[in-house]
Amino acid sequence: MSQYNLERIFKPRQVAVVGASEKPGSIGSALMKNLIEGGFSETLLPVNPKHETVHGIAAVGSVSDLETGVDPA
Repeated sequence: MSQYNLERIFKPRQVAVVGASEKPGSIGSALMKNLIEGGFSETLLPVNPKHETVHGIAAVGSVSDLETGVDPA
């Protein structure tokens, strides 16, 4: 595996959070909050068909709706 492939895992530029949520206690909410509060400064892409925004970030309804590629999801 090349170094480029590993950088996408360890230094992602765009992360899709499938199941992103604001529901207290949910995994999707905890993941979003941890990324935001942990200082992730790159692009977060929440994916949830029930919400237009998640934690103030525009959400998409499906992974297929993403206009850009992602590193991890």
